[in-house]
Amino acid sequence: MAAEISQQIELRPMGLTEREKQVLEQVTTARSPRQIAHQLGLAERTIKSHLSSIERKLGIERKQGRLRTAARDTKREQLAK
Repeated sequence: MAAEISQQIELRPMGLTEREKQVLEQVTTARSPRQIAHQLGLAERTIKSHLSSIERKLGIERKQGRLRTAARDTKREQLAK
């Protein structure tokens, strides 16, 4: 499933690294930074750093789930093409 999402969400042109794409995929499933860290075998602080980087690169604020919403919208747009 994650591999499918990775192919559907083509975020490389937006400047996201492969790891940032993995973190963003986890965000779309409503996981917390702690859960994402556990899933990917990373420290929670590292995940939060990746989330900040993603937000900066995409021009999004994480407040009130905006990052999750933006990730879902991006996925929907890619599926519609």
